[in-house]
Amino acid sequence: MRKKRFVVGGLVAVCLAAFCPAPAVAAVWLSENFDSYQLGNLDGQGGWTGNPGAVRVENTFAQSGKAVRSNYKSYGSGEATRSVNSGGGYHTIDVDVAMNITRGADGYEGANLGKIYIRRSDAVEITRIYLADNQLKVRLADRQPVILTPVPNLTWQRVRLGINLTTGRMDVWVNGAQVLANEAVVNGATSISMISVGQWDCGSQFSVAETYVDNLQCSGALLPGTSALILSGTKAPGWERYNVCSPFVFYDAGAFKMYYSGSGTCQMNESVSDQWMTGLATSIDSLNWTRNDTDFEPVLYARKFYEGDLLDPDEQSAIFDSMFAIGACVIKDGPVHKMWYTGWNGDTEHIGGGVENKIDYRIGYATSTDGQSWAKHEISGNPSPVLDIGSPGQLDSKGVGQPYVLKEGSTYRMWYEGFDGTKWRIFYATSSDGISWTKQGVALGSGTAGSPDDQGVRNPVVIQRNGLYELWYQGRGSSSPNYHVLRATSSDGTVWLKSPTEIVLHPVAPPADEAVWTASDPAAEVYVDSIIVQADNSCQLFYTKEITGTVVKTCGTVKLKRLHIYTEVVVP
Repeated sequence: MRKKRFVVGGLVAVCLAAFCPAPAVAAVWLSENFDSYQLGNLDGQGGWTGNPGAVRVENTFAQSGKAVRSNYKSYGSGEATRSVNSGGGYHTIDVDVAMNITRGADGYEGANLGKIYIRRSDAVEITRIYLADNQLKVRLADRQPVILTPVPNLTWQRVRLGINLTTGRMDVWVNGAQVLANEAVVNGATSISMISVGQWDCGSQFSVAETYVDNLQCSGALLPGTSALILSGTKAPGWERYNVCSPFVFYDAGAFKMYYSGSGTCQMNESVSDQWMTGLATSIDSLNWTRNDTDFEPVLYARKFYEGDLLDPDEQSAIFDSMFAIGACVIKDGPVHKMWYTGWNGDTEHIGGGVENKIDYRIGYATSTDGQSWAKHEISGNPSPVLDIGSPGQLDSKGVGQPYVLKEGSTYRMWYEGFDGTKWRIFYATSSDGISWTKQGVALGSGTAGSPDDQGVRNPVVIQRNGLYELWYQGRGSSSPNYHVLRATSSDGTVWLKSPTEIVLHPVAPPADEAVWTASDPAAEVYVDSIIVQADNSCQLFYTKEITGTVVKTCGTVKLKRLHIYTEVVVP
């Protein structure tokens, strides 16, 4: 075994910040309840522009606080428009609408032709919903109105439009009931660019002309086959400057939490190493994430170093997580957050040809009452692993890591990866307290020659879906491409049947910086770290993708590697 000496440089902490969780994969790009607006003209408030006085903010009749009122008799015809940029894909537009259909002395019902336009960038109408003759209507691609439902007088209706810009089709719900499915609307839009509210000229025959709009919310959702890059290195001095990876995501107390790993430098070979630690980010929609806003530091450290520290290799080797504290799996067990993570002490093993393996990974444990401040499991004042490497000759004798834990009843079940110096396998262990573990042996081994996992299996993630356990894992193959996202199923979580179908992901390339980066390198790693099963039984994956690039240095052309975090919805 070879141990290396490290000198630690200075780190600078950098402040860098990047409604509805159903569907989980939804990013809100417009949300207005108008309650913070001043009474009077909507024009000139909150980015809305239009005919002054045609559309007004009132509080005499509203779902909550204030609402937008259009009244041709009082204000005249016209509309107010808000410029937006939804992006592509599938979008939901939710809005409350109501109208006054009081019949005047002339016998006509009022509230004709109150409208909400949805337009693309060239101002062409994609669709509209409008209130006319005591009916709620929508326009489709043939430009004919479709009656959705009769509307009672001054009664709020909740309308949802689900617009797929990719296909040019739309779904419609009224008060939670779907009334239209997959209907064609105007195609050719790459983004929703304008939303307008207002009222047409109703004509002199109407004595009443009032319509109301409130609680407008617009969200974009990922479609299967598309991904979102949700976290990258900060590119500023700090512990996560260069790499972020291994996201573990779960929903807790009205928000998504992501525990992820990060490092501050690029590692081009095994002759040097940097510390890797665990950070925290939060999100209300699973697409837009805010890093830890307490001190912009990790929530789980490896050993804390100070500038200029000269590290003793033997001392470092004795602390199992002195260099790495990464790969977290977190559950909330009653009031306590419990974390299992991978620790590494800096040990390596020379295997010939100038190549070294990192060895002696072990699994640690920490607890927290708030998910922010963590206390590691210790023995005699030092962090101590709760799952150690196997004895010499055993299949996990060179390292254990990447724990994935489920609690079922009073039993904790852990699937983890183990290394024998040549090949990685997935193992299984059980515990009654989450600290003392009993190893149960290999859960999943490598495949036969020529299979996509013939060189090993790693990164277990276990979910329950369709009445079965599913084990998602990274397969390492001997032929190009070398890394694959694979699955196996089980009725009890112990005996697994591999699926023959590979999961194909679609990561987009991040913005270029100092190198020519590519997202399509067949030798670049990809692995799933956590999964949220959606209400429709699809799976939202949070995964790591290695991006490679080349730069010319004085020593020659160097291949760089950088890790980024993505999310994607798949329907396996």
